[in-house]
Amino acid sequence: MLAITGSWLILHSMLVTTIISLLICSWWYIFLYSYPKAYTDMIAERRKRVRSGIEDIFGSTKADGIDQTSN
Repeated sequence: MLAITGSWLILHSMLVTTIISLLICSWWYIFLYSYPKAYTDMIAERRKRVRSGIEDIFGSTKADGIDQTSN
């Protein structure tokens, strides 16, 4: 009964509802928009570096045709 009463009080309080809504919307923005966009940009940059020969597909940097990971 306490849980039902507590949830009713939270949902009927404009201040608490606004704060919770802002937190949820912020969470959605970060993980549904910003993070995937940053990941997509990172992958595009990585593909560009692989195509130009700066890195191989495993992320190892190359210099003058010599693989630097074996040092």
